[in-house]
Parts: sequence; C-alpha cells; structure tokens
Amino acid sequence: MKKYIWVAVCLLLLGCFASCGTQTQKQPSQNYENEALGFSFEVPDAWADNYEVKEHVENGITYTDFYYVYGWPQKKTTLLVSIIATDETTWISQQLENEYYLMAINKEGIYFANKVPKVPEEIPFKEGSKKAKEFQKLLLSVQEASKMFSLIK
Repeated sequence: MKKYIWVAVCLLLLGCFASCGTQTQKQPSQNYENEALGFSFEVPDAWADNYEVKEHVENGITYTDFYYVYGWPQKKTTLLVSIIATDETTWISQQLENEYYLMAINKEGIYFANKVPKVPEEIPFKEGSKKAKEFQKLLLSVQEASKMFSLIK
C-alpha cells in the first residue's frame, strides 16, 4: 500500500515540476470582427488598449476606421487604418483604386480595401519628437494591414 502512495506522490510532483516551465506564452492578439460586413481584422499587439473603432457609411461606402487614442485629460484620436467596404459599381465609379489598396472581394461582390495615413502629414506629434517616433511604430503599411485582414463569411 505504501508503495502505491509513493508512486502517486512521485507522479503528482512530476506533474507539478513539468508545469512550472520557464516559457512564457505570447498573449493572443485582439481581433476585431464585423459580422455584418463579414470580415475580421487582427489588431496589432502594439496598439494594445490605445485604439478605438468607429464605423460610418457615406456615399455607398462603409468605413471602419481604427484610431489611436492619446492625450490626457482630453481624449484625442488620429487615424491608424481605414478599411472600406463597397459594391463594385461604387468602387469603379469613384475610382477608389487610386486611394485604397484592394484586399478582397467577397462572393456578394463587396470590395474590401484599406488605407493608411500619409506619413508624416497625419502624425499628431511634433516631427522628430519621441512621441512621433513611438507613433510611427504603430502605423502599418497597406501590405501589413492586408495580412491582418480576413473574410469570415
């Protein structure tokens, strides 16, 4: 009987030591999902809790804008990435391919594209300042933003 108790204790201790590894797991990225439009966007870890999403419709185009939130005591925002969704007719008639990078077309014929701010014109901090340099690290290229985008329908 004592033999079984010792075996159980050894197995228990072995399990405890095995679970005490030094590896740290990376926190999963935040994921923004828009079920109505059928897309998701993997929010970069660098944005953490310093972003907000605003959506609006204008001239047949749905804008999903991701803003960097900064400033205290007054909250200020500046655009990080804008994802648009529109139909083929609007895409062609408004020549949106000149301003936006096409990422996907879903089976309903909705065009999804993204835009990133122009650098450095839209950086809200003094050029060359520490805050401006930190902010530039938050910006994505259109290719980086496209890799974080996916259709969910």
